[in-house]
Amino acid sequence: MADALLLLMLYGWAIIPLMYLMSFLFASPATAYTRLTIFNILSGVVTFLMVTIMRIPAVKLEELSRALDHVFLLLPNHCLGRAVSSFYENYETRRYCSSSVVADHYCKKHGAAPTPTPPPPPPAQSSPQGGDLGRGSLVFPFCAHSVHPKRRLERPTDSMGISSTDKVKGGT
Repeated sequence: MADALLLLMLYGWAIIPLMYLMSFLFASPATAYTRLTIFNILSGVVTFLMVTIMRIPAVKLEELSRALDHVFLLLPNHCLGRAVSSFYENYETRRYCSSSVVADHYCKKHGAAPTPTPPPPPPAQSSPQGGDLGRGSLVFPFCAHSVHPKRRLERPTDSMGISSTDKVKGGT
């Protein structure tokens, strides 16, 4: 349970600054919301499916799959999909290996028994979780600096000087 909460916390820490910075690419909040939602869906589902399908040995694209997987680690949605998939695979392996004595013997013989919790990697070695943590800690100060009142980015206004948010609030 704590693993899932930590996973979601790291995902939120990586995705919120990314979406905040990408929202400034659009003039209208509604456009930003819809296009970033589509981006999130595609960057999560499509990248995960591409890598998963290419890992099938019959397709013979395992090397390309590994290379694309490393490139897609820059997208928090892909990292979340990989993490959930790894949780599920570990759960199924544990369930199978503990189902009978024969299955337990098979798992021990072929090394399929999951380890309880792997030790954390040394600080010099990179990992997907460390990448998200590092990216979040680098992007957060930039975001905090950009929302400072003196540096706040202004929304576009029309010819009368009224911003799009003022129109929604009840202006002319």
